[in-house]
Amino acid sequence: MILNIRKMGNSQGVILPKSLLGQIGAVDSLAVTVEKGNIILSCPTVRRGWAEAAAMLVETEQEHFFFRN
Repeated sequence: MILNIRKMGNSQGVILPKSLLGQIGAVDSLAVTVEKGNIILSCPTVRRGWAEAAAMLVETEQEHFFFRN
């Protein structure tokens, strides 16, 4: 697929079809990297595993909260 680069204010951008974003499960944001001269767009995975880690803390009773007045 070839897409045109468009001027957007002081920047440039590419409009991606919704169907294309749907194929990778993108909803609100994309992770952007450059590898070997190619721009790579992917779904961000920053918070992957957080829920499992939090549940594990509760199970092992290793949660400690410190409050200072």
